[in-house]
Amino acid sequence: MDVEGIIESLEYAKKFAGKKVVIKLGGELLEKSIAEGIAKDLTLLRSLNIDVVVVHGGGKELSELMQKMGKQPVFVDGKRFTDEETLKLAEMVFLGSSKSGLLQALIAAGERPVGLSGRDAGFIRAQKTGDLGLVGIVEKI
Repeated sequence: MDVEGIIESLEYAKKFAGKKVVIKLGGELLEKSIAEGIAKDLTLLRSLNIDVVVVHGGGKELSELMQKMGKQPVFVDGKRFTDEETLKLAEMVFLGSSKSGLLQALIAAGERPVGLSGRDAGFIRAQKTGDLGLVGIVEKI
């Protein structure tokens, strides 16, 4: 990128200074080699006074764990059906291995990340919808 491109990018980034930005990452981006690059990008955003909240997936890893446990993933119109057992496995994946790679990469980049789940202190409230088991629409964060 040339100097003009950098200046234009910084001008754009100034619009977000002092604000919270939520970034959704797919679970496949949390692999160590990719997470290290993402951690550098997130550190840059923080240096520009942008508060970053990362929400991450891990659906592929969840499906793999389910199959190892003898449970077949079920999807309805592209959305995962989640019963109690699937929810417990999802928590294992999302709170464990998928999150830890990014946290470790952020620590290595000099950040002090905090990993939380929607269940912690009731951070996320959702209303059950449709016939997807324990899946719902977020009402409040």
